[in-house]
Amino acid sequence: PGKIFWSDEPLSEPDLNSLVAFCLGSFALYRNMGPNIEHMGFSSGKLMRSIARGRPVITSNFSSLSFVTEHQVGIQVNHPAEIAEALKKISLNKDFYSKQCLNFCKHFVSFENAWDKFCYQLREATQFNLNQLIS
Repeated sequence: PGKIFWSDEPLSEPDLNSLVAFCLGSFALYRNMGPNIEHMGFSSGKLMRSIARGRPVITSNFSSLSFVTEHQVGIQVNHPAEIAEALKKISLNKDFYSKQCLNFCKHFVSFENAWDKFCYQLREATQFNLNQLIS
């Protein structure tokens, strides 16, 4: 009781973020239905929202999601039978995974880092300095 939330209405962004932050973690399990799924990587909003809120993920074992294992922001599984053990590991190491998630976002997916990298690559490819335009 009190652990299941059901709504026919979409949650507001703050409410959804709050709910995700309250959970132990999130599932990002996908069936490989072709390249758009297999190569999703950082584009899984569900996965990235959880990590950004300091909550680890249990993901499918796709190579594009290998950052989950490499940066210890969750656990990749090959089969549903592995989920229980993954939940146990996350539950026993909540603080570690939470810190890993927040550090990952700070150092690898922060908007500032991404924007600077984008501007640099654009300047290198086109000689156009986007930062001058918006400064």
